[in-house]
Amino acid sequence: MLKKLPGLDVQSDGNISVQGERVTRIFVDGKEFFGRDLKTATKNLPADAIENVQVIDEQSQEARFSGIDDGRRQKVINLTLKEGRRNTGFGKATAGTLHDAGKLQSS
Repeated sequence: MLKKLPGLDVQSDGNISVQGERVTRIFVDGKEFFGRDLKTATKNLPADAIENVQVIDEQSQEARFSGIDDGRRQKVINLTLKEGRRNTGFGKATAGTLHDAGKLQSS
């Protein structure tokens, strides 16, 4: 879905740029999603779950902490999920438990 947005460039290696500036992080509903691993973040979110895409010029961490604008900005994307999709898990997960003398059973 991000590839279809004007001004956004999604490369095969997972890097994203907006109007030539590199995106450093992706947020989902205002919370960081998969750290700085943009490729994993974008692969684990289904397009039909996204309601809104915001591109934000975020202040540096130091400026947010001190309240003094140092002029440094980084591009971040905030994806807002549709109301019915907010409490849904994304991606694939497997789990296992040990039973019967150390045999591993998957669930």
